[in-house]
Amino acid sequence: MGEDNTNKMIDDFISYYHRFWGEMRSLDRDFKAGFPFELKGLIDIGYYENQPMYVIAEQMKLSRSQITSIIEVLVKKGMVMRVTDEKDRRINRVVLTAEGRKMREKYLEVFKKHWNQKLSSLTTEEFEELYKSIETIKKVTIKIMGSKDE
Repeated sequence: MGEDNTNKMIDDFISYYHRFWGEMRSLDRDFKAGFPFELKGLIDIGYYENQPMYVIAEQMKLSRSQITSIIEVLVKKGMVMRVTDEKDRRINRVVLTAEGRKMREKYLEVFKKHWNQKLSSLTTEEFEELYKSIETIKKVTIKIMGSKDE
């Protein structure tokens, strides 16, 4: 791939990624009481549940102090618990509580509803193309991050 194509790809990705993600994230207005930043972390924390805090921080691209602050808020709200690792007591794993699972499901439900509304104008072919594109982005992201996700 030539340098011009690479630069165009980067420009397009940055521009359209932010537009696309902004559209999809605009669902926050659907929550009457709001959904604070820390609670949005439940989505990722649920995905990486029972992992050490430093692993969650790495996957969320946050510093250890940032994840510690988020986890502290979620612990106080009863959304997550810190569980000491059985093999290494220096490691804290993060587990969702029943209330945390309920809130995460509520957020995902609203997000999916919003997602479906936004994408309802797509044809079946366009939807399939989007799906394949997201799968490609997922694979590339995993590869460049060196992540163990699959």
